[in-house]
Amino acid sequence: MCIVTILIADDASFIRSALKFIVEGAGHTVIGMSNDATEAVQMYKDLKPDLVMLDIMMKATNGIEALKEIMTHDPKAKVMMISAMAMENTKEECLKLGASGFIRKPFSYDEITTVLQNSLSKS
Repeated sequence: MCIVTILIADDASFIRSALKFIVEGAGHTVIGMSNDATEAVQMYKDLKPDLVMLDIMMKATNGIEALKEIMTHDPKAKVMMISAMAMENTKEECLKLGASGFIRKPFSYDEITTVLQNSLSKS
């Protein structure tokens, strides 16, 4: 298995901690964590992670706007969107904008690792 670098962006600290636990348990490296979408975009540009795990509903800028900005900066970016919103059109919008995966909260360890692997395998 290839070890990858991951940036986690979610405004809830317990979600960031849970995702970090899952990601590191799967053998990957968390190189940054943010509670703000605008900061996450800057961290993406600075750290150049292999994948971003990005919450949709955050303060100030939302994750969809951050996704657009990341994809404009790097059309090959791998961004896994995370949301408690179960609306199918939100998922479809994120995937059309270039997201490589989508997971709904609450999530399980297996769901995260599966979507993570699928997101990483997309070219």
